[in-house]
Amino acid sequence: MALKQWLKRLVGRYWGADGGISDLRHPTAWLKDTFIPTRTTAGVSVTPQTSLTVGAYYRCLQLVSADVAQPEVAVMRKTPAGRERVGGHVADRLLNRNPNPEMTAFEFREMLTHWAMGWGSGVAWIERPDPMSTTPTALWPIHPSRVRRMVNESEPLGSPLRVEYIWHQEDGGYVSLQSDDVLDIHGMGRYSVAQLAQRALGLSIAAEEFGGAFFGNGAWASGALSHPDALGEAAHDNLRKQITEKHAGSANAWRPLILQEGMTWDTLTIPPQDAQFLEIRQFTIEEVARWNGVPPSKIGHLLRATFSNIEHQAIEYVTDAVVPWTCRWEHESDRKLLGPRSGGLSVHIDTDELIRGDSVQRAERTRTLISAGVMTPNEGRQSLGLNTLGPDGDKLFMQGAMAPLELIVDPPKPPAPVAPPPDTRTDTPIPPPGEGDGDDSARVALFERVAERFCRRETKAVAGAHNRADFEGWAAGWYATHLDAVHEEFSGLFKLYDSPDWDGFVAWIDHERATRPQSAASEDFAAGEPNRIKTMAGALHGLAARRMCHVEA
Repeated sequence: MALKQWLKRLVGRYWGADGGISDLRHPTAWLKDTFIPTRTTAGVSVTPQTSLTVGAYYRCLQLVSADVAQPEVAVMRKTPAGRERVGGHVADRLLNRNPNPEMTAFEFREMLTHWAMGWGSGVAWIERPDPMSTTPTALWPIHPSRVRRMVNESEPLGSPLRVEYIWHQEDGGYVSLQSDDVLDIHGMGRYSVAQLAQRALGLSIAAEEFGGAFFGNGAWASGALSHPDALGEAAHDNLRKQITEKHAGSANAWRPLILQEGMTWDTLTIPPQDAQFLEIRQFTIEEVARWNGVPPSKIGHLLRATFSNIEHQAIEYVTDAVVPWTCRWEHESDRKLLGPRSGGLSVHIDTDELIRGDSVQRAERTRTLISAGVMTPNEGRQSLGLNTLGPDGDKLFMQGAMAPLELIVDPPKPPAPVAPPPDTRTDTPIPPPGEGDGDDSARVALFERVAERFCRRETKAVAGAHNRADFEGWAAGWYATHLDAVHEEFSGLFKLYDSPDWDGFVAWIDHERATRPQSAASEDFAAGEPNRIKTMAGALHGLAARRMCHVEA
């Protein structure tokens, strides 16, 4: 009974879906690896597990899987303007933070990508609250050796094929999972790189074993001793023991060999140069990198890397080795985690951070996109990992010298010349009252122009300081300076008249100095600018022409 239970545990993890075990007609992976080991022409056995002992192969898998797991995953929604990110989605939590209580998102995505490259498929069970629910709650990875994908081809012709995954348990049983409940990340044809590249990996393993044995045996001490006479069995064993103890192993390499009784040493070891040992090791590194689509420079093989091409090799690595795997993650997540009724949602993995370049290139790229109107300052700061500037940083800017192509080819005709504006200088001769055209129209227009300039300056200053906590104190100080300038400017205009009312002019300035700061605090101050211009011009012109006028507060 104990033997039966032991055998059941031994083969239970590979128990078939139909209740039978693997047979010779349909051998599974464990049976072939156990009784029919896959040996390459180099004489070594290669499996997905033993392949990891090859440094170049392990580095390729570790590098690609880590870079696929590094970028942030975003759930996006299509909008008329393009796409926008959706926050709080369950897929966002599973792929960015914690897919299950035991793992981080980085560990989970790295593990599945590693399995997909080495074993041909990386599988995870999608846990849901109940069988009828479409909302995932957790993702649990399953080792590829415990999963078998089956396609039910017994359905009638024309019916859709049903795919299920057989998950073998530790106790010898199995669980059948539907395709919708399994996140399956796999490469082209579900091929394992370790299986397809068996000869290249076998050559690399064989070269490693040869190097270890070569130096472990003393490198140069593999040869033959010749004695002029025949040695007895005891003398033969004693001589072999001395040679092994004093000269075998890398620690005893190059120790002098003492020969007696006319013995001679004949070297039989093939020099590493003759066996092209170093060339073979370099070739296997490049071959393994080629199988995984990784530039040799990314795994530390810098034989043909230069300063002029190292950056382009890094870009090629992302586009040729990383992006295909991120696309597989996006499409599989769309199918299994979002579902067909996602309402226009999709999973997006941004790999731009992997090719962002140095600080100078990033700054130049950001500046170019902002000045071209493609990116706002806030978006540029976010791409550099900085905080935003608030609402003012959400505006788009563009160089004003740019013009459409059709205007460059066929420029518009220049506009007709415009008559120069009237001279408003204070030294312009102005006819006395009653003379010239329009009576005092020229003087009134001059007063209005000067009043307009001062009132616009006033409106702009008040609008900029309206939210200040110390607005009243600011207004008192600002108007003192502002009205001094008004007094100086209009004094020159008053001199154009014979006997202006200087006392009334001074009284008007004092009145405005006392009332303007209070009126500036009103909400509709900017809207009253036209009325203030008209009032100032009329009041001061009346004082200059010795006419009675009504001075408004």
